[in-house]
Amino acid sequence: MSIKKKAIVKKEEVKKTPFVQKDFTGALFINDRKEEDTHPDYKGSVVIEGVEYWVSAWEKVSQSGKDYMSLAFKSKEVE
Repeated sequence: MSIKKKAIVKKEEVKKTPFVQKDFTGALFINDRKEEDTHPDYKGSVVIEGVEYWVSAWEKVSQSGKDYMSLAFKSKEVE
């Protein structure tokens, strides 16, 4: 058997474990669908005490000129 065929067979034998997000973790990604200023700059999800939430984040500047992010959470169970 050629090296290429062996590599294909080994790749097929590898079972991928589905990704499971751990409790009290999350991720945000740049919102590439943002079309208006009111749309979030980042979107993602978190898991808190076993409950999954959608997260939206906006980049903002405080009155004193400091950069910060404003966050909003929405339960995935609502949808």
